[in-house]
Amino acid sequence: MKAYLKKVILFCGIAGLAAALICTVYQDYKKEKLIVKTLHEDIHLPKATIAKACNRDETYCLDNVVLIVGEISDSTVSDVNKLLETWRDKGITTVCFDTQGGNVHDASSLGQWILKNGLSTCMAETYFIKDKNEKPRQLINTKCDSACNYLLLASNKRIAIGQSYKIATHSAGVNVSLCICNVPLSSGFMNSFIFKSLLDRKDNPDKDVHLEFLALSKRVSFADSYKLTLSDIQRFRIFTETMGD
Repeated sequence: MKAYLKKVILFCGIAGLAAALICTVYQDYKKEKLIVKTLHEDIHLPKATIAKACNRDETYCLDNVVLIVGEISDSTVSDVNKLLETWRDKGITTVCFDTQGGNVHDASSLGQWILKNGLSTCMAETYFIKDKNEKPRQLINTKCDSACNYLLLASNKRIAIGQSYKIATHSAGVNVSLCICNVPLSSGFMNSFIFKSLLDRKDNPDKDVHLEFLALSKRVSFADSYKLTLSDIQRFRIFTETMGD
């Protein structure tokens, strides 16, 4: 009887671990299947696409920007590379964002790409894109949170198109996925060693206030979020140019 119970317990333990592993892998897989909420309906979209960035009433716009959307991951880097294969000779000069942040290492790679190519960055109140069927779509309630902050600051030319978007920050960390829940773990040193290199540049005239912003981020728990006010945005020199305010 004891031997039978041991086998049952062992089987249940192995089955439980296998189920947890499969579920965790599935959760990660779902993150890569990006569904974006547009003005009228949700659509599937690559994590990098060409867009028109505008203020709310469309009086100020930038055409043909690279728009990074969704959670930043290795598939974001892959989608950027695929996009550039098609648009390499189209005069791309600006990268804009509508992302909640994501993996710090992949964000750092994108930041280095922005620096290397001398690209401008931007945040806009709304973006106009085309879906896979070339149908026009509009993105609203735009945001640049967490790791996205440092992509935005990776350029010396940072453009604000309007003012109605969300920029929020917190310390770096990881979400440990346990299938039925995520456990957020802060890791402040990741801010210092990974993102500091994007800010502490000799050619960055705003590096002192940007490093102050980094220090603020480190004080906010990874499990929480601090939304920047207009005063914060001005104080930390998040943008160098404003269109349509």
